[in-house]
Amino acid sequence: MTSLLCLQPYWNWLVTKLPLWLAPNLITIVGLLVNILTALILMYYDPDAKGTHTAPRWTYLLCGVGLFVYQTLDAIGEWILHSYLHHALFANRYDGEF
Repeated sequence: MTSLLCLQPYWNWLVTKLPLWLAPNLITIVGLLVNILTALILMYYDPDAKGTHTAPRWTYLLCGVGLFVYQTLDAIGEWILHSYLHHALFANRYDGEF
């Protein structure tokens, strides 16, 4: 429900800002790399994840932002991939009939 009402319009707007040559899988991989990088930063400050080391507050905020970036890039990557496949299949199927 939240993604349909709030995030879907944001994702649709964001897709229009990306260059057309950008591959959908590359978009998803960049989001994954951002998420891995933020997790590595958190693990650097709290290596055992038991709370014995206190990580700075900005590391937790950075992980939250990284997760949001990953979610966003994954969603728009899938949206671009599905819309591209839909248009490609439609064009190949009806190309000779028009």
